[in-house]
Amino acid sequence: MLLLISASLQITHALFKEEAGLLDFLVSTTGHGPVRTCGLDATGRILISSNNDDTTISSCYLAARSVENGNVLWRRRVCSEDDDDDSTTTTGYRVAISPQSVATLDRKGILTVWDITTGSLLWDMMVSDTDAVLWYTNDDGGTKLAVGNRNPTFFEASTGAPTEGGGGASYPKPDTTAKMQKSCSKNKASMSFSKTDGLITSFTSEFALPKDDTVNSIEMISCTEDLASFFIATERGTSLMLNVSDGKSSVKWSVEEGLGAVDAAILMDASSTVDDVDQAEGEKLLTLSSRIQSQVKDMTDFFTGKSVGLGRDQFFGFVKVAILLSNKVNRLYGMETIGEARSSLRYKIDLPEAKWHKIIRGNTNALSSLHGIGGGTHVRDILVVSYSDREKGIHWKCLDGVTGVESASSFIDLGSPIVQILPLASHSSCRQSAALILEDNSVVFVPEDEGTKNDAIQHLSNSPNGFYSHTVNKEKGIVESLLIEPQGSQVGIISMGTTSFPQEKIVAVAYPDREEVVQSPCSALGDQSLLLKYINPHLFVVVTTSSVTDEDPYTTLMKINKEQKRKPTGVTPPAGVEPASIPSEERPNLFVNVVDSVSGRVIHRASHASAALKPTPSVVISENWIIYSFANERTRRTEIGVLSLYEGMVDSKGLTAFSSPERTTAFSSVDVKEAKPVVLSKTYSMVKGITALGISATGGGISGRRLLAATLSGQIFGIDRKMIEPRRPLSKVKDAEQKEGLRQYDELIPTVSLMALSHSSTVEGVKDIVSAPTDLESQTLILAFGGPDIFYTRTSPSRGFDLLPESFSRVLLSIIVAALLAVLFAIKTRVSKKMKDQGWV
Repeated sequence: MLLLISASLQITHALFKEEAGLLDFLVSTTGHGPVRTCGLDATGRILISSNNDDTTISSCYLAARSVENGNVLWRRRVCSEDDDDDSTTTTGYRVAISPQSVATLDRKGILTVWDITTGSLLWDMMVSDTDAVLWYTNDDGGTKLAVGNRNPTFFEASTGAPTEGGGGASYPKPDTTAKMQKSCSKNKASMSFSKTDGLITSFTSEFALPKDDTVNSIEMISCTEDLASFFIATERGTSLMLNVSDGKSSVKWSVEEGLGAVDAAILMDASSTVDDVDQAEGEKLLTLSSRIQSQVKDMTDFFTGKSVGLGRDQFFGFVKVAILLSNKVNRLYGMETIGEARSSLRYKIDLPEAKWHKIIRGNTNALSSLHGIGGGTHVRDILVVSYSDREKGIHWKCLDGVTGVESASSFIDLGSPIVQILPLASHSSCRQSAALILEDNSVVFVPEDEGTKNDAIQHLSNSPNGFYSHTVNKEKGIVESLLIEPQGSQVGIISMGTTSFPQEKIVAVAYPDREEVVQSPCSALGDQSLLLKYINPHLFVVVTTSSVTDEDPYTTLMKINKEQKRKPTGVTPPAGVEPASIPSEERPNLFVNVVDSVSGRVIHRASHASAALKPTPSVVISENWIIYSFANERTRRTEIGVLSLYEGMVDSKGLTAFSSPERTTAFSSVDVKEAKPVVLSKTYSMVKGITALGISATGGGISGRRLLAATLSGQIFGIDRKMIEPRRPLSKVKDAEQKEGLRQYDELIPTVSLMALSHSSTVEGVKDIVSAPTDLESQTLILAFGGPDIFYTRTSPSRGFDLLPESFSRVLLSIIVAALLAVLFAIKTRVSKKMKDQGWV
């Protein structure tokens, strides 16, 4: 009994102990991806790395790592604000490294020199030749920086003062053999590598890289009789420090630079210990008995010490694996998120070189479910598809997302480009399957076997109202709705509708989270009336911007639509005002289009003027809310637009025990009368620029939603959704509105740095934020990625309402429970004795 009480005390203490700063982590990379150029400072303790050399221009970061442990010491963005688009070939900079300083020249002609030890700015200037090369020379006058091509200009390296050139008047040709081989004569250690097999060999030892990886460069760090150290950088972003001693090689430290270019991520639950699920009996993992067995095994492992470091986290669904995909280095990572091993890698998988890679996950729990909507996805299989335009086909792998173990893989030839990917369930070799819709309206199933095809046809047949999808052509600005239906043993595609955005460019597309739980279909107002939410799982948002480049884009748009006998919704000028008389800064150039994917119609369109495209506008969908952000060039602020969609309203006396409104439970997207919701909108402002938006997710949807916003300053904020409520009154708040917690409208949303979810950490360049629920309703998990940093944390949007407070006396509770057990035992003994005595009377 005492052992059970002590074990309970340990679990309770671990669950509610204040762990701020211990439950989050920050992974910092150099930001430039694979290292191509590197060098040492004068002390040999700081390693400077870059992705740029004389033939490669593709990065905007320069960074330094510690030779001892590989930690990032400093990192600088060395491109101009207008020179940061990774999609253009002009992005990047020239670099030259000396033992005392580092010089960079970006594509706008800004020459900057940095201190190699601290990364502080020494001096900078503008140069006319943006294609100039840089190199350092040494003569009797000291170290000089040469800038130019045929007739270089020389500067003092430390001050930037112009000077005359000495030795090295012409640019030295790069020594390619220096990267191919490094030798240490003191202990006869030599490092060289082969581009064909990626094998690094030495006279005394050898070290093999993965077969799909090759080496970019080798730098000798130190050379003594006892030890030789080499820095090795590979094409797929692995950087490591290798020591060679006594004929043996060992890795001192290793980092993955590919984590600085993550394109997609998911948080997969790894709390369950049921690892050996038979694919033929795949539903076993989802049955009640199997989950109870899993929980019993988890508790047994905890008390026997097998799950050291996890404890109660395994009971409450906190154990997640962050699956990260990087297109830049063609690699998939599985990262630990909890315990002492957090931020370390469970696995890394090399993918074939391809134009793009996609993680497909989101199949239903059973084949009878509807397209994964409203049904949690508990299977651990994920499908990774890699499209190769050179081979005109796809490579696919079926993996266990928790362990990274591959169960199947193959290559499929395609006769047409892929325009859409649909996740499906299957009982074949991979529980996660997919249907690829091609440009010629044909369908290819992955895996390509009869089992997957039959399961897909069964899935389509079980959809009572048809199975719909859509395609988005960003280049042409066209959205097309498709009906996918089985036709015997084949699958056919029928076009249901098309929406085009003439003279507009699609810059962003957003979809609702299919696993989001809607706790209530209505919102209760302070006067006891109800607002009925417009919950349409087929909605998605298309953000477009005007692509007209003449002097009067608004007039041109009106002319185009006049010829088409219609006007664009959202750009109609005020009554009595001619288009040409509207100032250019007030003409709309950003449009937010709410599209129904079944009918292909735009059901609402909002427009904004003076919108900038840097940073790229972000948009998220949560329940009946659409939230988007963009930079306003005129106000120099970030605008946050909010749209809330409703079906209608029920007054305070419309729903009683004796009366109810006449409403139908059927909904049709193709019915024009039912497809138009009531839209409420408001616009707010933030001083800080926003790079990414997200929404907090909880298991039951009971906790209040929070808007997650990553800023240009490197912070992540959680904004209460009541702060951006479109129904906030412009005048004084009424009593009924106060009951709802509404505040009077204020355009500016305050951001307090002390309340940032990122705490004191700086998370730079975030492009996406994903959230995952736990088994505790109050707790939600957040992962921010896309830039040179990856940040993970745990937060409580509505505080810990299902947790004991910190002031709760656990010792007193344990004493009371023990006393009650003792009293119960004493009373039971006395009653038993009394009943026994009465029986002998």
